[in-house]
Amino acid sequence: MAWLSWAEELDPRPYNSTHALLLARNSTGASGAYMMEVAEFKVSWSAELEGLVDMALGEDLDGDGAKDIFALCCSGHGVNILILSGETGEVMGSYRLRDRPSSILLAMRDMLFLRYWDRIALAKLDKEANSIEVLWGWPCSKVHLLEDLDGDGFSELLLGRGTILECVWGSYDDCPPSPRAVWPPNRCSTSVPTVLLMARVEDIGSGLAEVKFVIDGEAIGAIYDRVKGLYVVEVRLGEGEHAWRVVAVDRVGYVGASRTMYITVNMSFFGDPGWRDDILFFGPLTLALILITAYVLLKRKEVLIPP
Repeated sequence: MAWLSWAEELDPRPYNSTHALLLARNSTGASGAYMMEVAEFKVSWSAELEGLVDMALGEDLDGDGAKDIFALCCSGHGVNILILSGETGEVMGSYRLRDRPSSILLAMRDMLFLRYWDRIALAKLDKEANSIEVLWGWPCSKVHLLEDLDGDGFSELLLGRGTILECVWGSYDDCPPSPRAVWPPNRCSTSVPTVLLMARVEDIGSGLAEVKFVIDGEAIGAIYDRVKGLYVVEVRLGEGEHAWRVVAVDRVGYVGASRTMYITVNMSFFGDPGWRDDILFFGPLTLALILITAYVLLKRKEVLIPP
């Protein structure tokens, strides 16, 4: 292959069923990346990259249908992570690192694992600052990527440290989800036994695995309403006061709960604690009926008054 005659070292990487990535170097410091058709050893594109040390296959970040590539480059210009288009090889972004890892391993989206001689770190690309924020690090001498065991989209890690083996969750998540009950208001009452309970739940780490409403000690799974952006459950309550709260579990097992809320069901529409609370549940329909009734009464009064 004449187009590789300058190279003294080749490091092939799988890309897909028809193409492979080649990392090429020589003793003068020249280095570059090639996208090659495996069947005919034909180059689809090439990129001359100064100080190319390692490459890792990423996701399709630009939406052109081809997986993009992370490249670790260490040169006189510093240590940088470049993102290359899988379709054309063009540089789509450059992110500066403070120290130099020995290799890189992809995690998910804009996050990747940085491999050092004594540790592994999960880092996130900061697109605004063109830099990389290290989220966590774990000491190890050997590392192997496992499958995504907890379903959060991140590969898990099998780490070796001396004679100790450890399995580490790949996701960055050190806090529980934060559910917040939003409807109905606390300490309200209604004469409508069928009530919609709603909550907003956020999780900045691994994502949500389960959201449920606990009503008088009984857990009911919630449905996510994409239009409202809320978790919803419909329940039928008996007469009296009821306690409820929202409980959420993320993909790595952290549990978060809202404060306990209370709702009273009073089957007498005009009875204590007051009919005004029912407007909360009848909503716009109640208001519309009141306005229509008032309008009809006014019209009737106009007819009865002589000119």
